[in-house]
Amino acid sequence: MAKQNDKVCYVTLPYDFISFAETNDFPYRRANVPGHDSKNGLGGCLSYTITPCSDLAMEVRARRKGGYFVGGSQIRGKIRSNLEILSAAYPEFISHTPMLYRDFSGVSKESYKERMGLSNGIERAVQAGFLIKEDNEFYVIPAQQFGDKYFLSIKEHRLMKLEISSASKSFSTIFKWEEEEKTEFDELQNRIEDLTRKIKSQREDYKDKLNSEEEKEFNKIQKQISQVFLDKYNFNKKLMTISRNLNRNKHKNTTPYNYKSDLESIKKDLCKDLQKRFSDKKELLPFYQLTAKRWQLKAELYIKYRLLKKNKGFLPYQRNVYYHPDGQGIEKIAVNASAGEDLGKAYLFNSTNAGSKRSHYFVLEAEPGHKGYPVPQSVIDSYRQYFKKIRIIDEKDNNNENKRKFYDIFDSYEEIQKESKGANGIIVFFRSSQKETGKEEVIHIGRTPYFKIPYKQQLEQLLGKKEKNKVDYAEALFGFINDEQRGDDETKIAYKSRLRFSPVDISGQPDIYCKEFLLPTPYASSSAMYLQQGEESALQTYEDENLCLNGYKYYHILKEPIKVSKQGKPQNMLSGRKIIKKDSIEGLTGKIYFDNLSEAELGLLLLSIDLKQLLKSERYKEIAAKYQAKLEHAYDLLGGAKPYGYGKVKIEIDSLEIEKKGNDFASLILEPMQTVEKWHQYIDAFIADMGGQQYFERVHFDQYLQSKLEIDAPAAQTDQGQGKRTPPKHYNWNDTSAFKKGYNKKWRLCKNFFLDQGQSKSSIEKS
Repeated sequence: MAKQNDKVCYVTLPYDFISFAETNDFPYRRANVPGHDSKNGLGGCLSYTITPCSDLAMEVRARRKGGYFVGGSQIRGKIRSNLEILSAAYPEFISHTPMLYRDFSGVSKESYKERMGLSNGIERAVQAGFLIKEDNEFYVIPAQQFGDKYFLSIKEHRLMKLEISSASKSFSTIFKWEEEEKTEFDELQNRIEDLTRKIKSQREDYKDKLNSEEEKEFNKIQKQISQVFLDKYNFNKKLMTISRNLNRNKHKNTTPYNYKSDLESIKKDLCKDLQKRFSDKKELLPFYQLTAKRWQLKAELYIKYRLLKKNKGFLPYQRNVYYHPDGQGIEKIAVNASAGEDLGKAYLFNSTNAGSKRSHYFVLEAEPGHKGYPVPQSVIDSYRQYFKKIRIIDEKDNNNENKRKFYDIFDSYEEIQKESKGANGIIVFFRSSQKETGKEEVIHIGRTPYFKIPYKQQLEQLLGKKEKNKVDYAEALFGFINDEQRGDDETKIAYKSRLRFSPVDISGQPDIYCKEFLLPTPYASSSAMYLQQGEESALQTYEDENLCLNGYKYYHILKEPIKVSKQGKPQNMLSGRKIIKKDSIEGLTGKIYFDNLSEAELGLLLLSIDLKQLLKSERYKEIAAKYQAKLEHAYDLLGGAKPYGYGKVKIEIDSLEIEKKGNDFASLILEPMQTVEKWHQYIDAFIADMGGQQYFERVHFDQYLQSKLEIDAPAAQTDQGQGKRTPPKHYNWNDTSAFKKGYNKKWRLCKNFFLDQGQSKSSIEKS
């Protein structure tokens, strides 16, 4: 389990979860489903009415001959979702796209570094190459290596020394440096490199005096020293106070803040920490002092980068250049090759220009004759999922779209390639599976070397795979397409739905208006929200073992819609919706046609449309009676803008008609359908098939019913405590400041807080 020292804060959000069923051992998981040509089962039609209880964010269509309707598919999805939960079916529509992550300072940082192989440096761990597209297939041709490195990282101030910025207008928007800044940075870098040479020389001299066992011990000490730097003297954490003071100093007319004296104090603390930890190795004191001094100079360089004026005109770029090597480094970089010069061809590349991370990447040309590593569709899909999350917050930046497009390497390939003049592909960083499996294909890809990689645990693993040649209720009723999980290679099967949803007619003249909402898309990769967490502060992530998902996600049903405020919300993060005023329509009516259903299947369908049908049960009437008060006040949510309280409806079944089974003329022609007045036997058949009275516990019926009940829109409370038993702080999507950078790392979802305000025992158990 990952470690987390910060105290956690339990919160409630616009959504919550219904736990998955406690067992998958239900009777309907069988191989055989009724044939569509069979007439042994029940066929017929049921009619229903939808009564809006709030304004609806739904797509309305006009009929040619007058009137309005909504597509049956908008209702179909909700009923499928209800049916899936009620029958403990496989959660088909939870996305199985691989979840990616990147972590430098969080709970999974060590796992990320290990899996990326960063112990010998990023330039030796991650390959650089060129993404190419042929006949709608993508390949990556690796770049030639520079010694034992796949590419080189060059700090921006080093490029200044090479005078690349003044050599061409094409670089004029990339580098914005004053001459004085160039000199300062160059002198500081020279001092760092001089210390590095001394440390290396001193290390080699010391190791020459050691025997093999002592050398092993010294190597162990070096690793421990590195860990001290990573754990306690990480720049992002150790220099946080200095950064805050510098920012405060920017906005106040005060005496300039002398951060160098603070760095000197930190350096002394570092020396003391090293001496204290390795007190029995006094001969290493000079080594510690040099190492600490180098840390101080690197920290100063880090801060100086943060103090540079932001280059607002910077755009990610890929430029072809010429170079002359100098041992393991580069002596010269030129934009043009002068006559008579023996220069090699390469590329300069950078995807961002922010803060202290101004490293530009130097990439050689593609390996000649290499056919390229294919990029599997699964890798493309996971990258596209990651790309959807990229948001540019700064609305004042006119280059937002260009910056975002730079990362859209698959869907905007042709456009990016056209702008990447002089290259036979788009520069990317990747890892291949050749060394690991012998299969030559790309397994990770990104626009920067520190790309996101898949978590060890994925949703497909946590949900479990579908049993081969087994079908659940949802698949049997709604059908399924060919699926490799369904059977072996020779027995893949598909099945057509036995339900048909008619268009839903609107009664009245819908009054439609437009509204904009901040509608972020929560992703399952948010461990603190989607995974069950223990009481302790340690956060479980998808890198850990023995994980359990929280269940099916649903949005709370609010008594009144939340007042939507656009103040302070970035315009490019707002989503427009067409809204139907609830008072402008009387209701919506539709029909569902079914064919060849068993009694249990029909009972499940009835419950999935209108949960109050449980009150019609004869065999389980005592259980139903205990739920009656809540069932009478159950709602569903349809359409969009659910987190803001829109889409609240009541769905009620008006009539049920069954096809007659007789062979007489009246049954076949005159009156083929008969109206069913009572249908308790269908409800009872389904519950019995699912285990009888135990069914309600096994599918967490209390949680499901709670998801259908109204809650008051919780106020944005102040923190009242850290534990689950104290009222948690509530956030909705209106809280722009809270969600500007995603979820707070200290947050944990207080699951089912609104289930009788934290009482998780079922009403059956209480009684």
